[in-house]
Amino acid sequence: MFTVAIIGRPNVGKSTLFNRILGRRQAIVKDFPGVTRDRHYAECEYRGRRFQLVDTGGLVPSADEQMFSLIREQSSRAIAEADALIFLMDGREGLTPLDQEIADLLRGVKKPVFVAINKIDTPKSDPLISDFYVLGMAPLYPLSAEHGVGVAELLDALYPLLPAATEGAATEDIPKVAVVGRPNVGKSTFINTLLGEPRLVVNDIPGTTRDTIEEVINLRGIPMRIIDTAGLRPAVDEVERKGIARTEKSLELADLLLHIVDRNAPKPPDFGQPASEQGELLLLNKSDLPEHPDWRDCTALRISCLTEDGLRDLEEKILEGIAQRNLRAQSAVAINTRHRGCLRRALEACDRARTAFEEGISAEYFAVDLHSALDAVGEVIGAVGVEEILDSVFSQFCIGK
Repeated sequence: MFTVAIIGRPNVGKSTLFNRILGRRQAIVKDFPGVTRDRHYAECEYRGRRFQLVDTGGLVPSADEQMFSLIREQSSRAIAEADALIFLMDGREGLTPLDQEIADLLRGVKKPVFVAINKIDTPKSDPLISDFYVLGMAPLYPLSAEHGVGVAELLDALYPLLPAATEGAATEDIPKVAVVGRPNVGKSTFINTLLGEPRLVVNDIPGTTRDTIEEVINLRGIPMRIIDTAGLRPAVDEVERKGIARTEKSLELADLLLHIVDRNAPKPPDFGQPASEQGELLLLNKSDLPEHPDWRDCTALRISCLTEDGLRDLEEKILEGIAQRNLRAQSAVAINTRHRGCLRRALEACDRARTAFEEGISAEYFAVDLHSALDAVGEVIGAVGVEEILDSVFSQFCIGK
């Protein structure tokens, strides 16, 4: 799929523009640098043409700090794999040395670059654009990611590059597999191993993953959406609180949970598997290290994301879990169809009995219809016999008899 990456220095509004184009708040937005660390991918559609949009962390080409170096690596990968780039700058702050550094970096990129100036909210802000012409990267696209002003003009310029026909199957209905666990148990390393590339920022600092990150993978020919989540722990700031809230939402939407724990560490006092009505697999990670005695009697699968030990067995279990999910879905469709038929028969029988009653016909003549209605309801609620059916109905739907 045609891929468009949004790049720029920290805190110029990349995630806000990502959310604006996408039409929903998928990326966490906060007014300080370093909130976005991994690459965010999402499928978009504009004027009937689909493309993949990528949000990236703030690019600081010459940074020595470890976290910004890791973010720079992710941004560099996004630039390399994209078909087109949106270079976003902050009109209110004007052209900065860091903007110029990124512009110099992009001069060697052999792909379309659309230069957008953010935070141009009103015509009074237009003079702010003039500073950026010194880059020699015209045309410039002034816009307000927060308010949506000028975004359509940017997309109109991008539109001729987008493939006229959609490519590939839609990914909305494929199974969702959420990877959950406490901070620093190896969730992002696990997903990077599955993908075969360092897609996610990995660091020993707790809270490195701050948002839910989704990626579509093919596991032995079966597509599925794998979701990396923020580590489950008490939030230390608002950004982490939002990340944990999105993790909890992912648990609700997932078809299968992969709950990763560190077998090298003691079992937490409040240890328990995340609540899910679908299916869960408990994975003891770091099998390449000594196991803590707390996990000795645990029958969960042992894996190592670094050495890939146990991952072949895990693939089998994931596919089994997805198969069970499909069987449940098919069973639910079949049961719902049968129940609708039963309720339709019950309603028709009740209508016949009511008509007979209103016409003054003796009850003994329409009693058969009433019994037919009760039998049909009994099939839905799993009860047999008039008394059992009535008791079940009253106990579930009525207060007293």
